[in-house]
Amino acid sequence: MKLTVRRRLLCPACGDVIGDAAYRRWPGSLVIRAAAGHDITPIAAGLMRRMVEREVAEASSPAAREAGTARSRYVTDNITDLIYDLRCPRGHSTLRSAPSIIRSMTAAHGEWAVIE
Repeated sequence: MKLTVRRRLLCPACGDVIGDAAYRRWPGSLVIRAAAGHDITPIAAGLMRRMVEREVAEASSPAAREAGTARSRYVTDNITDLIYDLRCPRGHSTLRSAPSIIRSMTAAHGEWAVIE
């Protein structure tokens, strides 16, 4: 059994590479390096919730408001987890919890994992 799982993370919207991730089972750690070369740090769900609520309040269109509301719902549903804001080179932003990313990584076969 491998102790460290490494995958290239793919954007669920366009399929571009978001970055490289390494998940070590014991002691547990998840490290994500963006395609641009910097580490992506998780954000506490409480802070992320305030950020997405501000997005909803400042939305300039119904579509942006709906997208912000969906993001807010995701954060609320995962309030006890660390949340990653994964951004692809094309500008898509995907919020995912650490357990969700780890599930995608461990379920994937090969070196690629689409963040579900």
